[in-house]
Amino acid sequence: MLTPQQQLHLRLRTHHHISVTLSPDHPLILQSLSNLRTLLNQSLDCIDITRWTGDRHSVTFISSQLHLLHSILLEALALLKGPNLLPHPPTPVSTSRPGSSAGGLPILSGGETEKWNDSPPPPESFSPPLPNTLSLHLSLHDTSLLLTIRVLEPTSQEPSLGSRFALAIGAQRRLEHDEMDSTFTYRGEEVRVREKLRVESSTDPSLLSVMAKLGQLERTVEAARLALGIVSGVKIGDDD
Repeated sequence: MLTPQQQLHLRLRTHHHISVTLSPDHPLILQSLSNLRTLLNQSLDCIDITRWTGDRHSVTFISSQLHLLHSILLEALALLKGPNLLPHPPTPVSTSRPGSSAGGLPILSGGETEKWNDSPPPPESFSPPLPNTLSLHLSLHDTSLLLTIRVLEPTSQEPSLGSRFALAIGAQRRLEHDEMDSTFTYRGEEVRVREKLRVESSTDPSLLSVMAKLGQLERTVEAARLALGIVSGVKIGDDD
C-alpha cells in the first residue's frame, strides 16, 4: 500500500490537500511486524531450551515448555489479526505467561496493541515532512495493512466564532468518529482528533501464508500438550 517512491494523495474535509511520498532514506518501521519477528525468534529459543537444557524426561518441564511455546504462537497470531476496531472492544482473554521460562527466555507481550500517538513516525519518513496537524498510522488488521489518517488540532485552540455559529445553526456538522471526545498527547502536545478515516489494503498473500502456517503450528503444539496430558495423567488446561 505504501512503498518507497509511491505517492499518497490526501483530500480531507478538515485539512488542506496534501500529497506525500515515502522517503527511501527513512523507511517506516511497522512495529507489529517487528514484534512478530521477535516472537518467532522466541519460539525458536524455546525449542532450543527444551532440547539442550532442563530435564527432557520431566513431564513438568516438557509441559511447561509446550505451554510457553503455545502461548507465544497465540500471541503471534493475535498480532497478525490486529486490534479490534470496535469503539469499545471487549477485554481480551489473557494469554499471559510467567516472565521467563526454564533457561531464562525473555518474554515479549506480542498481543499488546500499539497506540498510534505513542511512537509517531519521524516527519522525515515522508516527503514533504508531515505537519503536526496530520497523523498517519500503519497497523495490521486481518492480514491486511491498515492506514489510519487523523487530522489533529491542539486542545488549546478554541473553535473560531464562525465555526461555532455554523455548528449552532446546523450549517456545519461535526465529524463523528470514535475518538471525537478524547484527547491525546502527540509529539509532546495535547491534541484532539478532528477527523479520522481508515484505508485498508487487500489481503497480503505473505501475511496470509504466515497466519496459515502459524495456525497449523499452534494446533500441532496444542495437540502435543493434550497428548502429553493423556499419557502422563496430568490434566492440561489453558491456565496450567
